[in-house]
Amino acid sequence: MTRLQDMIKEIRNLVPVPAVVNQLMAAVDDPDCSMAHISEIIQYDPAVTANIIKTCNSAYFGLANPVESIKDAVALLGTDQIVELVFLKGTRQAFSS
Repeated sequence: MTRLQDMIKEIRNLVPVPAVVNQLMAAVDDPDCSMAHISEIIQYDPAVTANIIKTCNSAYFGLANPVESIKDAVALLGTDQIVELVFLKGTRQAFSS
């Protein structure tokens, strides 16, 4: 087999990136996007939402009162960290195998 045929064969094994990652990246590129809109996008993926809230409530942040909503977590972490967490969670399956 040629190198091109090998690559085409491997394309079938790729795991698609979740829609929340694409939507979030588009929203972050929009200068008029609000934190409320970002939290609305994230809330539709329960795994990502739980991961962000769990990270926010970790000992690293040392909050006196735990974060209970994705809106509070997004406001606390900020756009850069939210993008990193969503991207890492969303692409973990693709890179784990």
